[in-house]
Amino acid sequence: MAESAVTLPAQVVPLSVSVTPLAVTEVTPVDMLRPIVTVMGLPPATDVGDAVAVGLCAAARLPHRLGMIGAGDVRRVEAVVAAHALPTRLRSPLATPALLEAMSRDKKARAGSLRFVLLKALGEAVVRADVPKADVEAVWREVGSP
Repeated sequence: MAESAVTLPAQVVPLSVSVTPLAVTEVTPVDMLRPIVTVMGLPPATDVGDAVAVGLCAAARLPHRLGMIGAGDVRRVEAVVAAHALPTRLRSPLATPALLEAMSRDKKARAGSLRFVLLKALGEAVVRADVPKADVEAVWREVGSP
């Protein structure tokens, strides 16, 4: 299992990210964000805020699915997103194959392999390239992709 440790400063911890429908003031892991924005096709700013919110929730669900973080961590991330009146699931369905195709064009993809920034704990992340496609697809379905 290829794993690279990434230490995040406190202000990047998902629970301290400040997101509003019109502005994103912190950078979130784009693994689960960029595909939403790409498939939506250059949406207006309010849709980007939704994409960041749903991407953040998906980015919490994936390491949970892999046994890296607990369900309580996922609930905590989703509660913060919801407290900002942002969605935790896609408002409109986006096709899973289109999302996966967009992910393959992400800047972190290497030689056809996807690399993910995954939480080991809130505030502590690793980069991994060995995430099963079935788990990624399952997380997209969990957040509302058909």
